[in-house]
Formats: sequence, structure tokens, C-alpha cells
Amino acid sequence: MARYWDFSLPSAEVKPTTISKLNTALQLFLVGSAMAFPVIPEAIASGWGLHEGMTALQYIVAATTVWSGLSYVYAKDAVKILTKEEIQKRIARAAALKSRKP
Repeated sequence: MARYWDFSLPSAEVKPTTISKLNTALQLFLVGSAMAFPVIPEAIASGWGLHEGMTALQYIVAATTVWSGLSYVYAKDAVKILTKEEIQKRIARAAALKSRKP
């Protein structure tokens, strides 16, 4: 159990899924929109339906966040718990690369 709390040793390999990449982009767009929204005049925001658009974007981001989390749970290639042998190989490889650098 100690190896999982020693952050210098890799214990798992996580590869991002496509939905998690899309979710990250949507989250950044939501944060940017939320920061810009108070600056937009109320007449423009209500005329263009931006209030409803922000609400829809929040629901979409919530849904993709849940979908992204589930993709890590159910995808076979997303998360790989490394064996002790794999960890030792990676540590040896990192040490060899480190010793080559001047």
C-alpha cells in the first residue's frame, strides 16, 4: 500500500479518453464564458438568449463530466495499474536516462 502513496514511484498509467479531452475543452469554454458573461450588457444577453445558452452549457459540461468519469471506470485501456516488475523497469529506465545527462 505504501507504493501508492509514494508519488515518486509510478503505480498507475492513465491515458486520457476522447470524451475527457472534449470535457476539458468544454470546461475551459464554460469558465471563460462565465467570466465574460457579467461584462455583456443585459439587453444583448437577453436578446440573444445567452442566459439559456449558459444554462444549457452548464448541463452539457455536467453530463460530459459524468461521462468522462465513467469512461475511466469502464474503458479497458484508460487506466492500467502497473505491476512491481513494470515499476522496477521504469525506475531503471529513468535512472539510466538521468545518468546519461551531463
